[in-house]
Amino acid sequence: MGLDSLTTKSKEGYFDNPQNEFLMANILVTSYYSRWDLKEHKGRIAMYDSSNQLIENHMFSDPAEFQAVVSMLRNEKPLWYDTQVQHLRTGSEPVGEGENRMHEGV
Repeated sequence: MGLDSLTTKSKEGYFDNPQNEFLMANILVTSYYSRWDLKEHKGRIAMYDSSNQLIENHMFSDPAEFQAVVSMLRNEKPLWYDTQVQHLRTGSEPVGEGENRMHEGV
């Protein structure tokens, strides 16, 4: 399922302007699938919205970049994907939130 299949889902943030071009959309990432190919040394991460529709299916050749994205997906909430600039970003959260969890033993 690609981006074209999501264009009619305005509730997910996709919509057309008069020139039939896609405008920026920030979509909440609610689930993901990741894999690392041990033979080819490549990774793939697919991110999905709340309707289980594919948002992005991305290939990685750099293990560090793959791990950074997987770490965000595992540890941050909420996560948003900006379809125009292809950024994955966190929601607003207090400074030092992760440190408090460590000290509390969570």
